[in-house]
Parts: sequence; structure tokens; C-alpha cells
Amino acid sequence: VIKVKLTSVCLEYGKPEPSARNEYVVKPIETLCDKPEVVSILRSLSLGKVSQEVAQLAAWNVANDVSFEQLAAQKSKLGLQQPIYSQSTIAAAAELVDVVQAEATADARGANATASASAGR
Repeated sequence: VIKVKLTSVCLEYGKPEPSARNEYVVKPIETLCDKPEVVSILRSLSLGKVSQEVAQLAAWNVANDVSFEQLAAQKSKLGLQQPIYSQSTIAAAAELVDVVQAEATADARGANATASASAGR
């Protein structure tokens, strides 16, 4: 057993918070999610292009179809019932989703064009 600190995101919205008391297994992303946008979000996180919080909101939006309106409506259970996520964080997550969806669309078009060109030979 080893202990490793890592930055990650949850791909299963609504599940309980992770705990150090639980045992986790590192798996390839493809075994958990088949959406290329999620891979792009995780890549942006690993490269330091976005914060963990921005990546988390974007991942829930793409992997679990959780709207940004739903995320914006979440309130703290402590104290004054303040929003959990700032508007700037939500906006950054929405922008990230727009970028990774555009990239995925461009990649799909490129793959289709390559397949069509190969079929015509």
C-alpha cells in the first residue's frame, strides 16, 4: 500500500465525498468515461491550464450532463447559505467546455475526412 497525493476530479456527480479511509484504484480514463472532452479537461488540469475547481465543474457538465445552472444554484450547507461556486469559476468552466467540445468536433471532422479520403483510393 502506498499513499499518493494527486489532483483529480470526480466523474460521478452526486456520489459522497472521497475519504482517505477508502481504498482507491488508479484506472485508465477510458474505463470510466468514453467522452474525449473529459480527457481534454483532465489534460488541461494536468498541464496547469485550469484550476481543479474549474476542471471539476466542466467534468460534471460533460460526463454527467449537470447544467451550469444546477451548479450555480448549489448553496453551502454551513452558515449563510452562500453559493458554493463563484460566477467566475462557473464561467471559466463553461468556457473550457466550449473549447473542448469545439476540439472534439474538429477532431471528429478530421477523422471523417481522413476516412473518406482513404475510402476513395
